[in-house]
Amino acid sequence: LAASMSATLDDIVDREFSADFLVQATVYQPFATTLGDRMSKVEGVERVSRQQIAGARGDGSEEITYGVGLDRNFAKIYDLPMVEGTQQIKGRTAFVTEQAAEDHGLRVGSKVNLNGPGFDQPIKVRVVGIAEDSNVTGGINVPLSLLKGAGVTRVDYSLSIDLEPGADKAAAKIHLGEIVADLPIVAVQDKEEFAETLKGMVNQLLYIV
Repeated sequence: LAASMSATLDDIVDREFSADFLVQATVYQPFATTLGDRMSKVEGVERVSRQQIAGARGDGSEEITYGVGLDRNFAKIYDLPMVEGTQQIKGRTAFVTEQAAEDHGLRVGSKVNLNGPGFDQPIKVRVVGIAEDSNVTGGINVPLSLLKGAGVTRVDYSLSIDLEPGADKAAAKIHLGEIVADLPIVAVQDKEEFAETLKGMVNQLLYIV
């Protein structure tokens, strides 16, 4: 079972995570946006995409969905398989996953008010796309600027980093790692390392079971 799940995880990571590096904290804890600022200036880095998680409720729902704020660089790194519509979001628009669409009765063109912990005011958005369920996004995805406008304190939960063509990947990883050297809960990982981390988590769960 463990071997089968490991192979599945390898396939998922290879298919979905197209960034050169992922920066995340253990158990998805938030970290300061200054890390992304500094990493964007590392030699060889072409772009950094930031993601912020915010628990959100749709109209009339008590269930919290993982809402994610995405910056403009997200669509330059990740090309998501879409069921309908587009992943390109701006202004008061959103794209959702198939599961979120099913859970909340959403379709392209639907309008929904999002509210939740940390919101000073709700966000009203129009759904412009439905993506296949994915490990690189949340159920409901909105422009990062909307979360800030709703009063949600800005932090980052994940950074996806693309390097310039021909950049020295090993050197870039060293310099990126130096930025988080004093933060043991934050890791800079390439695809292979990220896959190994996921496998370790799965193996721990299987051991407990």
